[in-house]
Amino acid sequence: MNTPPIRVLLVEDNLGDARLVEILVQESEARRDSIQFIHVDSLAAALKTLADDTFDVVLLDLSLPDSHGQGTLEKVLSQAPDLPIVVLTGTNNDAFAMAAMQKGAQDFLVKGDGDGRLIARSLRYAIERQRADRAMRDSEARASAAESRLIGAVNSVAEALVLWDADDKLVMCNENYRLFFPNAAAVLDSDVTFSDVIRAQAEVRRYESDQAKTEWIEKRIRRHLACDERFQQQLPDGRWVQISEHRTPDGGTVGIYSDITESKNTQEHLNRIASEQEAVLQNASVGIARLVGERVEWANARFGFLFGLGAASPSGLSIADLFYSPSDYAAMNRDAAPIHAENRTYRAELKLRRKDGTLFWCRFTSRAVAPQDPSQGAILIFEDVEERVQAEQAVKASERLYRTVIDTAVDGYWRFTPDGMTEEINKALGGMLGRNREDIVGRSIADFVEPDNKAILESHLNYLIQNRQASFELALRHLDGRTVYTRISATSLVDDPKTPTSFFAFVTDITDRIQAEEILRLSAAVFENSADAIMITDANNHIKAVNPAFTRITHWPAEEVIGKDPAILNSGRHGSTFFNEMLEELSKSGHWEGEIWNQRKDGEEFAGWLSIAAIRDDQGTMVEYVALFSDITKRKEAEEVIRRQANYDALTQLPNRTLFLERLRSGLVQAKRAERRIGLMFIDLDRFKWVNDTLGHAAGDQLLQQAAERLTGCIRESDTVARLGGDEFTVILSQVAHTRDVERVASKILDRLASMFLIDDTDVFISGSIGITVFPDDGDDVETLLKNADSAMYRAKEGGRNAFRFFTGEIDEKVRIRLEMENDLRHALGAGELSVVYQPIIDLASDRISGAEALLRWAHPEKGPMNPGDFIPLAEETGLITQIGEWVLWTACTQVKTWQEAGLPIGRVSVNISSKQCRQDNFEERVNQILDRTGLAPEFLTLEITETVILEDSSGSANVLNNLHDQGLHLSIDDFGTGYSSLSYLKRYPFDVVKIDRSFIDEVASDAADAALVEAIITMAHGLDLTVVAEGAERQETVDFLKARDCDYIQGYFFSRPLPPADFEAFVEDWAGQNS
Repeated sequence: MNTPPIRVLLVEDNLGDARLVEILVQESEARRDSIQFIHVDSLAAALKTLADDTFDVVLLDLSLPDSHGQGTLEKVLSQAPDLPIVVLTGTNNDAFAMAAMQKGAQDFLVKGDGDGRLIARSLRYAIERQRADRAMRDSEARASAAESRLIGAVNSVAEALVLWDADDKLVMCNENYRLFFPNAAAVLDSDVTFSDVIRAQAEVRRYESDQAKTEWIEKRIRRHLACDERFQQQLPDGRWVQISEHRTPDGGTVGIYSDITESKNTQEHLNRIASEQEAVLQNASVGIARLVGERVEWANARFGFLFGLGAASPSGLSIADLFYSPSDYAAMNRDAAPIHAENRTYRAELKLRRKDGTLFWCRFTSRAVAPQDPSQGAILIFEDVEERVQAEQAVKASERLYRTVIDTAVDGYWRFTPDGMTEEINKALGGMLGRNREDIVGRSIADFVEPDNKAILESHLNYLIQNRQASFELALRHLDGRTVYTRISATSLVDDPKTPTSFFAFVTDITDRIQAEEILRLSAAVFENSADAIMITDANNHIKAVNPAFTRITHWPAEEVIGKDPAILNSGRHGSTFFNEMLEELSKSGHWEGEIWNQRKDGEEFAGWLSIAAIRDDQGTMVEYVALFSDITKRKEAEEVIRRQANYDALTQLPNRTLFLERLRSGLVQAKRAERRIGLMFIDLDRFKWVNDTLGHAAGDQLLQQAAERLTGCIRESDTVARLGGDEFTVILSQVAHTRDVERVASKILDRLASMFLIDDTDVFISGSIGITVFPDDGDDVETLLKNADSAMYRAKEGGRNAFRFFTGEIDEKVRIRLEMENDLRHALGAGELSVVYQPIIDLASDRISGAEALLRWAHPEKGPMNPGDFIPLAEETGLITQIGEWVLWTACTQVKTWQEAGLPIGRVSVNISSKQCRQDNFEERVNQILDRTGLAPEFLTLEITETVILEDSSGSANVLNNLHDQGLHLSIDDFGTGYSSLSYLKRYPFDVVKIDRSFIDEVASDAADAALVEAIITMAHGLDLTVVAEGAERQETVDFLKARDCDYIQGYFFSRPLPPADFEAFVEDWAGQNS
C-alpha cells in the first residue's frame, strides 16, 4: 500500500529559491513524488490557499512582498493554528530563529545551508513534533477531565464514601461522609487515621460503661481491618447505616456508607404486615391448606375447625381422608390436574367428611402454586356452604405464591453482565426494541443504544459496578430506526460484597413523556418568539397569558392585562351583533377568523387579522380560548392607497371611470329592484381647451379642481360626481322623483360653472354643456345611458353651449347619422371619394381672375354629394381633419403648379387650414415639404386661417404664422367678424388679407346694418394696409356695392360656383377672352 505524499505549502516570493528547494528535496527522496510542493509567492495567496485546501506542513519565507518578519508567521498561524510551520530564512540569526520557534514554528532552515535530505527531514520532524504536541495536549485534557469526573461522581453519589491508604490514613471522603459523622468532621481535614475518626465518633455515643465504649471501638476497628463483611450500625441521631468496606489493590480500604433507615423501617413494616397476614389467615372464615402431593403441609385454624381436628396439627393429613366418596376424590384428581397445569382455578361443590365422620357440603377451590412444577403443590380453600351468607362472598382462589417477575412485569426486564452483555430479557423489552429474544440475548447493550448515548451507558455501567444500583435515562434505538427514550432502574442480582457478576434492570418506556416535553418546549418557544400576538383566556374570558408580540402590538404589558377582559382592546367600531356572531361561530365550529379593529393602550386604533380557537377538555367543556392576531394597519393603508389610485382621479379626487361605472351598475340594480328612477348627466366644460392652451396645463389643472369642487357642492351625499378624463364629468342622481329634480340640479351646475374662476390671479370664465338621460326612460343599461347622455351633451353644444339637453329620439337619430357619417368619412379618403374644387377670386379693379380658393368636396357613392357644413365639422371633432387637410393642401399646390406649367394665369391659391392642423408640432415643416415636393413657390399660396386658431393657441400659432409669412406665404384671416377680439389680432399677426364672412355679404345691399359693418371693415383693413376679399356674392347689386366701397377682391356664385380642375381651366380661358 503506497504512503500518500506529504503535501507542503511553499510560501516563497523568489521563484528560483522555490524551485531549488523542490529539486533538492525530490533528488534526496527515494520516491520523487513522496513530497508534493504547492508554491505561492505572497502572504495573501498563502492565506487563500490554506482556506481552500489542506496541507501537512508549511515551508514559510518570512520576507514576502505583502508582509515581513514575525508578523508573517503570526498571520499564517492564525489562519492554520494546527498546521506545523518550518520557517525559511535568508540569515543564520539564532535570536530570530528562537523568536519564530517561540511564536509557534516547529523548525527553521537557512536558505543555502541545507541539502535536500535536511529539508525533507526538517519537514517530517515538524509534522511528527506537531502530532506529538497535539497528542500530549489531548492526553493532559483527558486526564484532567477524568479527574474532574471522578471528583464529581464521588460527590454526586447518594452514599457516603471514604478512602483510607494502606496505613489507614485518610486519603479522601465525600460530603455525605462528613454529613453522616458531623462530630468527626473537624478532624477529617487533618492527617488522621481510621482509629482517630472512630474514637471521635465514639465520643457522642452513649455506653453503659467505659469498658463498653472501649469494646465498641475495638470491635469497629477489627471489622475495619477484616474488611470482609457488610454490617449495620445505628448512629447517635437514630439513623441506621449499612457499612461495606473493601480492600483496594494497593492495600488501602474503600468504605461505603448507605443510609438504610428507610429500608429498616420498611422491613419492620413488612414484618408487621406478615404478622397481620398470618393473623388474617389464621382467623379467616374459610379453611385454607397447602397440599403437597396428597398430604397437608400447612393449614389454618379454620381448616381444623371445619374438619373437627381440635388441637391436633393437620400437617401430614391425607386429603383423601376428607372425601366422603372415593369417586369424588378420583374425579377431583382427574379434573383438577389439567386445570392446575393450565394455571387455572379448580372449583367444585361436594360433600366432605369431618374427623368425627359427619358430612357437610363444602365449596372446594384449588390452584397450583406453580403450574409448571407440580411438586410445589396446591393451595386448597374450603368453605362451609352450610352458611350461604358467607358463601355469597366466596373467597377467590388464591394466586400462586410466587410469580416470575419476568412474566408478570409490565416494564421491560433486562439482565446483563458487568460488561454489558445481555443474559435475559422479557417480551416487553423485546417489544420496545422491535426484536425477538434471540436477536438481543448474547449481544451488548451498546448495540441497541443511540450512538450519542453510548458514553452515558458506559458511565452508568461503571457506576453500577461500584454502587450495585443505579437509575438513569437512556436513548435506545428501535429496529425500524425510531428512538425509544427509557428510564432504567438497575441493581445487582446478588447481595455480595465482592464484584457482582450479574445485574437486572427494569426498563420503562418514557418516549411519550420526552416527546410531550419537547412539544411543550417548542410550544413555549413559538409562544415567546411568534411575530403574531398570542392571548389565552379562560372560559370566563379572563386573560391568562400573553406573549411579547401582544405587548409590542397593543402596548399593554403582560402584568397589566392578566386577569382582565379582552374588551380592554375594544375600539368601539364593532357593535354587539359582530361579537355575538363571533361567539356563535366559536360555539358551533370552535374557530373564528376575520378582520377586527382594536385599540392600543394609548387609544390608537389599529386593524388586526384575528384567529380564535376554542379549547375543550375531554368532556367537551370549553376551558380556554387561544387568540392570535397581527397588526395589518399598514397593509390596510396600502390597500386603501391602491384602492384610491384604482378608483379615484388623482387630480380632482373624484371617482374615476372605473368607480363611476361600478356605482352606476350598482345603482341600476338597486333602482330596478326598488322601481325608481336614476338621472345621469354627461358634462363637458366649454372653452376648457382655450384655458389649458392659453394659460398652461397648470392653470387647466386648477380649473378642473375648482370645477370638481363646484360640481360636488351641487349634489347630495347619496349622489356621485366623477371625472371620466380631460374636461368630461358625469353625475349620478341616485333618486329621481321627477325630471324637474334633474333640471334643478342641471341649472344649478350651469350657474356655478358660469361664475368666475380665479386661476393664478387671472379671472377666467367658462361654461358647461350637459347631456341628461334618465333610467329607465332613456335606457336600462350602462352603455345605453352613457351613449345617450353623450349624444344629448353634443346637442347642447350645438345649441350654443352653456345649456343642458335631455336625450330624445331625435337626438338618437342624429347620433346614428353622425356615427354613420364618421365611419363613411374614414373610408372616403382612401376610396377616392374626396376631391378639390376651385372657386375663382375676381379682382374688382381690373375684372381679372387673381386666384382661386380650394374647397373640399365629398361624393358619397350611395348618398351623392355631402354637405361640407356637415362633414368638415365632423372631421374637426374626430381628428380626421389633419390627414384630410394635408391632402387638400398637397392636391391644391400640385394642381396650381400644373396650371402654371401649362401657362394658365391662375395667380394664388387659397387653402383653408384648421386649428388642429395649425397646432401640429411639425405643421410648418409639413407645409414646407409640400411646397418643396410640388415645386410651387411660396408666394403663390395663401393660407386661410379662422380666428379660432389664434384664440385657441395664441403663442404657438403666432410663431408658426410669422415663420411661414417670412418665407413668402400670404396669410388670410377667414370669416372675419364672427370671432372674438378681431381688431387686436389684426395688429398682432402678419395677415395680408381680410376675408369678410358671407353672413355679412348676403344682405349688404339691402340691410343698413350689414352695409355699415362691411363698409367699416373695408375702411379698417385698408387703414391697416390689408387687402379685403368678400365671399358669397350672388347678386349684381352686391357686386356693385362692394365695388363702390373699394373692396379689393370678390368671389361667389355670381361669378362661378366652385369648379373641378378641368371646368376651372375652361372658365379661366373664357373669362380671359371676355375681359381681354
